[in-house]
Amino acid sequence: MGAVPLIRPELVFIRRSGKMDIEKILDPVSIAQLFVAILVNSFFAYIVCKKGEKKIGTYKYLLISFAACNIIYSSSEFLAKPIGLVYRNSIMVYSKGLFTKVQPTGTLLLCFFSSMYGLQMAILALHFLYRYVVVCR
Repeated sequence: MGAVPLIRPELVFIRRSGKMDIEKILDPVSIAQLFVAILVNSFFAYIVCKKGEKKIGTYKYLLISFAACNIIYSSSEFLAKPIGLVYRNSIMVYSKGLFTKVQPTGTLLLCFFSSMYGLQMAILALHFLYRYVVVCR
């Protein structure tokens, strides 16, 4: 029994032309996701910087860092294009990105993407911790 991809290609259908290769769908989606992430997070950082009131104080810096990390995370996802495979209790992730064949760049981009995911979760946890401390004061 082989590895099962997280997104099963046979589940992706296009009505007019039948089945379509998953990589043909993922490339435009990845480009759109990068564009939207940069646009929305830049706008969010601008609003926090220019329109944020004095009373939010240091929380403003946490919000700006979250927006900046989201942009970096989306960029790393675009460059690495990680593909995950699940087999029983194991997960394997490999890169289908721009620098896949250039070693060790493809591997390093995949590691950077994974570490950016961890950083996103840590910043999100800090958001909740900060709000908890402020509310409980």
